[in-house]
Parts: sequence; C-alpha cells; structure tokens
Amino acid sequence: MTTAAARKAFKSPAYLKFLATADGAGTPNVAAILSARMVDDTTIAFVRFMAWKTAHNLEATRFASFGCIGPRGRAYLAAGEFAGWETTGPLVDLFSGEAMYRYNAYMGATHIGVVKVSELRELPAGVIGPAFRARWRASKTAGPGPMAAPVLEKWRRTLAAKCLAMVDGGRPLALATLGVSPAGPDRLGFEIPAAKGNGSHPLGRLAAGAPLAAAVFTTDPSAFQVKGTFAGADGRGLGTMVVTEVFAASPPIPGKRIYPPEL
Repeated sequence: MTTAAARKAFKSPAYLKFLATADGAGTPNVAAILSARMVDDTTIAFVRFMAWKTAHNLEATRFASFGCIGPRGRAYLAAGEFAGWETTGPLVDLFSGEAMYRYNAYMGATHIGVVKVSELRELPAGVIGPAFRARWRASKTAGPGPMAAPVLEKWRRTLAAKCLAMVDGGRPLALATLGVSPAGPDRLGFEIPAAKGNGSHPLGRLAAGAPLAAAVFTTDPSAFQVKGTFAGADGRGLGTMVVTEVFAASPPIPGKRIYPPEL
C-alpha cells in the first residue's frame, strides 16, 4: 500500500518533486524539478531546464533521488540511478505536448532525464512544532548572515515546499519535510522524525559536520537553495544546519551563488 501511494504521488503533476544529486566530493545538491513524474513503475523522467548543477552531478556520479510531499502531508522518497538523456522518442513527445513547453518561445523539452528507480518508500514528513519554535527564536535574532531577509522570509513560510538533501552511503537522498524553519540568519532548524515501521529516518544517521543542502519553493517567482553542514541535534529531535552558501534557484539567475557573492 505504501509503495502504491508513493507511485501515485510521483506520477501526479500536482505534487512538487525535488531532485537530489551529489558531486564527486560528496557534496549534496537539491533542486525543485517542476516537470518530474513517474512514467512507469520503475522510471521517473524530467525535463532538463535550468538544472545545470543537477545535470553535471548526474553525469558524473549517476546517483539520484526524488522527494515530494504527497496527499495528506505524507513524504515520499524515490531513489535510483541516472540512465541518461533522451532527445527523441515518446518521452520527448510527452513533455513537448505539455503547455509549459509547447507554448513557450524560450524553452522546449529537448532533453529528458531518465532515472531508474530501485527504492521507493514513505518517510515521516516531520511536524511543524519544533520548526515554529526555531522560527520564533529566529525572529529575535539580529545581525548579518548568509541568509538575507528575502531568503529568511521564504524559509519562515509554512505553506512552502521544502526539502533537505544529504549523502548516505555515497548516495544522495532527497528528504521532503514539513518541519524546517530558520533558526537565525546563518542556520536552519529541522525536525528529525522518528520513523514508524519503515526503518530509521535517514536524518537520524547524520554525523556532526556532514554536508547538507536544502531548497525552498513557493508560488512566488523566486526560490533558493542553501548549503552547509550539520551542527548536531538537541534532545527534542530538532537538528541544526549551519548555512555557509546561498544560491538562487529561479530565473533570471538559476544556480548563481548569491552568498558569498560570485566574483
């Protein structure tokens, strides 16, 4: 039943998907991929559009995972290996027929990424209680930091799609979550859920200093990715990510590092 529900969520365009990859040094990257969908029981396909770092990582390491928050706030993970780009054939025809690409004069569905899924599971999505406590602490925090006011504002929203990315056993994991919020201009607080009946939650295996990435997407025409390291967890199951880099994740400068500024 869980697998069937996960497949249904990944097949539906109604639920935003995030794609996590990693480079050769084991640094995770995560991006919202609006086009991603499960096209059969073992394949997720997506359009390569503005996902330059993602494309580079896929070609270099081959590992990938998708995360999404589906019906009733449930989080799902689909992990597998990149099988390549398709430039002709049924998948190109499928995406080219969609309004997003069919009627757009500036982009088309010219390269379709294909990921063969080997793991599909549901994960606890976290709760927003600890995240709210982190948010209120952040509201009292003053001073400069990597996350400027527009970035913090996005992370404070409860009605936003958010995803953490970590590397576990050499493979990137996209962990869509509800329980994440700023805990200051240089850090995010996030829930480490207790898994029930489906093994431990991957976030519970994080070691101090482990690299992390996190992405936030809202209905506004702006999105951000941040990168940093895991600073540990308190006794209440609330972890902390120290943010060291901030990237734009939407036009006109997708993938551009905005903190520290690129020279």
